[in-house]
Amino acid sequence: MIKQLLLSILLIHATLAAGKGGGKINGPPTKKWLTLNGVEPVVVARGGFSGVAPDSSQGAFTLAQVSSLPSTILLCDLQLTKDGEGFCLSDINLANSTDINTVYPDQQKSYNIDGRDLKGWFGFDYTAKDLFENHPTFYDRRKLSPALYIEDTMQDLKPAYISSPEIGFLKALGQKVDPAATKLVLRLMGIDEVEPTTKEKYGSLLQKLPMIKTFASGIIVPKEFIWPVDDARILQPASNLVSDAHKAGLEVFAAGFANDNYVSYNYSYDPAKEYLQYIDNPQFSIDGMITDFPATASEAIGRL
Repeated sequence: MIKQLLLSILLIHATLAAGKGGGKINGPPTKKWLTLNGVEPVVVARGGFSGVAPDSSQGAFTLAQVSSLPSTILLCDLQLTKDGEGFCLSDINLANSTDINTVYPDQQKSYNIDGRDLKGWFGFDYTAKDLFENHPTFYDRRKLSPALYIEDTMQDLKPAYISSPEIGFLKALGQKVDPAATKLVLRLMGIDEVEPTTKEKYGSLLQKLPMIKTFASGIIVPKEFIWPVDDARILQPASNLVSDAHKAGLEVFAAGFANDNYVSYNYSYDPAKEYLQYIDNPQFSIDGMITDFPATASEAIGRL
């Protein structure tokens, strides 16, 4: 069985240059935040401004830069081509966010990924020339090394964060990155999904936050892990996840924010209210918000 595609959910972040984008003018902080380090939470633009422009396109990244807070982080879901070149795209199936199915209509393939068959078009089946001119577990079996790619390009990328759902990958990379410059973050998938290295479910790993701290500085979780919503779309009491993670010394990034998602009725159809729920409540503030609409997240922070 082929394991889950590692780098489809490996995050490489590069902070925007100071002074670019909208939001607050640089100056002394005006609010004491309940984040791990007491600083303002960061906006993480998934594939740039992917809620408006094509995911991970130059337009999406540029739009995120000019419309969001200067501290906004650009998120690249790194994938590798057959000849070992890297590119950013959030979905493992390229047909879900590109027109590759019209360029290569007869090249759909099927792979068994974590026990389920997935049909589509995948970056590792094409060379960089195939993709760009016409448009580690999984990669290891194809003699492609995500770790080596990151090492070779580290000086150019200068990532602030690198994230993976695979513990073994992060531990190996931890020996090769400067922890003062690049933080490693474990991405926890669904509660019942299995982490490839330990063979434990991610739900079980949530109970082992001090262990995660030994190789990572933070975690990424679906936002519903923090503020659950029931089947009637009513907001439920917050879990202890953020408080417990902060006690263990871990930053918490919540994923899954988008203006056009079905969210709790408690937010009265105002997406900014959802962000505020996570960063401006009496119990905690998450350390970062991963969103398709970084301008809206920036606006929410700007309200405070």
